[in-house]
Amino acid sequence: VEGYWANGTLTDSLGNSVTGEFKDQRLYNGSGVRVLPDKNIFEGTWVQGKWEGKGKLTYNNGSSVEGEFKDNRIYNGSGTVILANGTTFHGTYKEGKLTQGTKTCPDGTNLTGTFKDNNIFTGTGTQYYTNGDSYTGAWKGGLPHGEGKFVCHTPQGVQTLEGTFHQGKLHSGVGTKTLQNGDLYSEVFDHGEPTLRY
Repeated sequence: VEGYWANGTLTDSLGNSVTGEFKDQRLYNGSGVRVLPDKNIFEGTWVQGKWEGKGKLTYNNGSSVEGEFKDNRIYNGSGTVILANGTTFHGTYKEGKLTQGTKTCPDGTNLTGTFKDNNIFTGTGTQYYTNGDSYTGAWKGGLPHGEGKFVCHTPQGVQTLEGTFHQGKLHSGVGTKTLQNGDLYSEVFDHGEPTLRY
């Protein structure tokens, strides 16, 4: 065979096929199922060589996303994406970003709710920070807000704040600090200010 394909159907050894207009030996405009070099599988439509419109991408680890694709990525739809670092996003995507669902990380972080820029915005869950601190509870506007528990590590020891948070700070509740020498003291917070230490 001489020349290049222009229009037709390409079927691979697994029986998957794509049909449409070809350019530079690749599907340019058309639809079908294709196993990608990384063993992921895309089923849907290609426009000018890119995934465009309704489709489904199944990853080689078994996770998948389904919906509207644009520029070779999920744009609007739902499903599960597992990143190379082990982080899992499951939920609804809008304009290429997770907007509603659950984010689970290898460090134990597990957040469920409304997301903005792939980070928790409003919802509940546990967030672990790189410095060893952690927060478990309610979130609003990307900050701890509502009932929760914050554990932080300071040069003096471990501090635990538990109660009602308001815009990232303990509003009312009890803060307990365990010093390195084993001493322990607690403070009662009201409107964000410690009112009683014991």
